[in-house]
Amino acid sequence: MSKKKKQPVHLSTLKQVTEITAGARTMFIDPGSSGTGWAIFDMPEVMPETASPPVMADGIELETGAWIMRMAQIGEDIPLFCLRYRIVYIVIEWPVLWVGSKRSLAAAVKLIQLAAACGAIIEAVHLKAEDIMATDILLMTPSEWKGQLGKKVVDDRIARAIDLEYPNHVSDAVGMGLAVMGLL
Repeated sequence: MSKKKKQPVHLSTLKQVTEITAGARTMFIDPGSSGTGWAIFDMPEVMPETASPPVMADGIELETGAWIMRMAQIGEDIPLFCLRYRIVYIVIEWPVLWVGSKRSLAAAVKLIQLAAACGAIIEAVHLKAEDIMATDILLMTPSEWKGQLGKKVVDDRIARAIDLEYPNHVSDAVGMGLAVMGLL
């Protein structure tokens, strides 16, 4: 009997992610080029008026050059979190290169690492597909969940919504979850 692999849904809109994840425990992941952050939320059936903190939020930050070690750690950690926290959906921030943006062109070098990090997460979940509950992996671009908001603005909005602060990539994962709930 062959193992059934789960198929990721590519580039979901904010509205699609909101509809799909309603009422389900969902893990949001910011792969990052220097670190990876994740946040687990129990997504409401109906859009809430106020935000609740994530069930769990954490991440991996490693020194420059330790990228391969981080990918290996992700491969071990993500399936374990899916099992432990009974994750139904995983939403990953999908990297995008904005043509014509000097900032984005400078970051183009990191695009391969970001895409590889997304691939490592997807493959880690696929390898454990029969053991974990996660049914779908949804990919969402940064502009889909935060538009043109800068890092500081996102961090300030998170602090205002749930009165907590998080490290770099963990903050983005929390921001994704809040955005899907309409609270960022």
